[in-house]
Amino acid sequence: KKVLSKVKKKAGDVGPSLSKYATHNAFEFFAEAFAEYMDSDSPRGMAAAFGEVLTGVLEAMKKGDKKQ
Repeated sequence: KKVLSKVKKKAGDVGPSLSKYATHNAFEFFAEAFAEYMDSDSPRGMAAAFGEVLTGVLEAMKKGDKKQ
């Protein structure tokens, strides 16, 4: 939800913005977004937003912030 909100998209936009496979469930969304974010020199908007959200969550975990 955070990623979709960040890029101002709806769940129906995941297929065209990331991949149709990413629409199957949250695990596939994570896998597709993570793969593009990590492997692409210029990840598309949704994958880039995913990377930013993931980075924020990981940083919060390092600090012990459980609100993320």
